[in-house]
Amino acid sequence: MILPADTCDTADLTLLERMYFDVLNDGRDESIELYTSAERCPDSLMGWDTGQRWLLLVRNEDKVFPLFDDWVQYGQIEFSVVAFNNFQVAGPEGADLETHIYVMQNGQSISLFDCYWDKKNQYFKKRIAFNPPHQWYGKSSSKYSDYTLLIEPDHAAADSAMQIGRNKKSAPDQKTILQKTSPLAFDLVKDLTSRKGYDWGAMLESNDQKTVLLLYNENIGTKDDLKAKMIELNHKTGNESAWDVYLPDELHGYSFVFKFGNAVQKKHLLGIRSKIEPFRKKLYSDLLVMDKDNLQQMKILQSYALNFDPPAGKVPQGVIPTTTDFTLELIDDYIVYQDADLFWKVQDVRSGTIYSSNENETSLNKMQIYYQQVEKQDELVSGQYIYILKYISDGSVLAFDAVEKTFLRLKI
Repeated sequence: MILPADTCDTADLTLLERMYFDVLNDGRDESIELYTSAERCPDSLMGWDTGQRWLLLVRNEDKVFPLFDDWVQYGQIEFSVVAFNNFQVAGPEGADLETHIYVMQNGQSISLFDCYWDKKNQYFKKRIAFNPPHQWYGKSSSKYSDYTLLIEPDHAAADSAMQIGRNKKSAPDQKTILQKTSPLAFDLVKDLTSRKGYDWGAMLESNDQKTVLLLYNENIGTKDDLKAKMIELNHKTGNESAWDVYLPDELHGYSFVFKFGNAVQKKHLLGIRSKIEPFRKKLYSDLLVMDKDNLQQMKILQSYALNFDPPAGKVPQGVIPTTTDFTLELIDDYIVYQDADLFWKVQDVRSGTIYSSNENETSLNKMQIYYQQVEKQDELVSGQYIYILKYISDGSVLAFDAVEKTFLRLKI
């Protein structure tokens, strides 16, 4: 059962696609909108991470129904809309039809959800249509991975989807609003990674002249697995150059992944190494930081043990060394996150010092995550403040003063 949401703020999300369709079968089109927490960078390249928040909603005048609102790791959300003539009525009107929105979640596993409107109770129902058991690991094609455009039909010029169906007209032309094309589609990163025989790739630099990628292995079981490869693509000449680099020896025997697949605007490389024992049970993880110019300069920031044993010294300091944690953000020389004790904290990656705020789960009921925009990052950090959370009550923000090393509440 999906009831209309009291609030559904999309101000900090990126709209990927909007479709108009008579979902409620009342003769009027609703707006179906797909958002992601990944941002478009100043060069229009999508700042994809290893995981993003995805939001799919139906907007009907002043009511908003969130059909999907969750974190997706190494994957994405896609949707399809189908109107069924269940009673086989000749020339069906909108009221004769039942519209279903099929939502596919893909990535390391695949699921299909069926969402449809319950006319009697005036809410959406949602059921799992497909979710195979025993899914271990997988990869999926990525429709939005190189998303440099916003798919949005010109609703004013378009007929209702139901009207088109009744009169058997051809669909009117739909206007696609193009954004600036990025110098490198993220699909190419995936292609290079696969072609060069590596598991993952991280984008270290990208501009009109060139793009620099780091390709690496996930499971580092031998010394040979430490060998990674730098790829430089010259956009002017089309030439590709490659050279070998090596990850630190401290990663030997671990599963490893960089937190941010797009590290173009990051000063450091944030990574997670995990010790995995037989039956692929993750025993503990370390959150680490590397120098972008010298991968051998590595530092452990925090550690987390799944089944910790205090007498043995395995005490979890937080839950942040997991790739699925979307509260973790790297801003300039600091990581911002909500720790296992639910308090929001900041850690200096250079010194390792952790600073704790007084904001926890109780006060989070009145606020929303509000990380500063990437394009303003240098300005805000040089101006002392890192914006973390926005208070819905008065629009003020919880900020960290990077000079005084204190938290404060600011009016902006």
